[in-house]
Amino acid sequence: MSYPPARLPQTAGAYVLVISLLRPTPLPPTRFDGLLGKGIYAYIGSAYGPGGIRARCLRHFSHNKVRHWHVDWLTANCESLNAFGWPDVKECELVRHLLSLRDISVAITGFGNSDCQLCPSHLLRLEKPFHKKELSPH
Repeated sequence: MSYPPARLPQTAGAYVLVISLLRPTPLPPTRFDGLLGKGIYAYIGSAYGPGGIRARCLRHFSHNKVRHWHVDWLTANCESLNAFGWPDVKECELVRHLLSLRDISVAITGFGNSDCQLCPSHLLRLEKPFHKKELSPH
């Protein structure tokens, strides 16, 4: 499912935020320097807390949030944001699947996956727009 987040499942699982940047955007200064170039990006995350995928994505869509995660720097400055959710899917499984597709590559090594030893990044660059069916690991 995609935007609006209110239609996403309230169960645990993984999600993809498709973030469109029309201009270079500042990166979190605590770990990364500089700007992320304009383009379309996919951030892959997990949601296992109360409210599941829906609650986590609603937070990402909020304009009045403390910048806690790396992706908060991008969602605070993006021109458009879409969310897709997959109950009972692990985020690393989703990253591996997406990196197997043409026209998707690692955007910044180590972005959004400081607690993950399996993935090179949880931020990917999309060279073209994708639909949920194309992104789905199943």
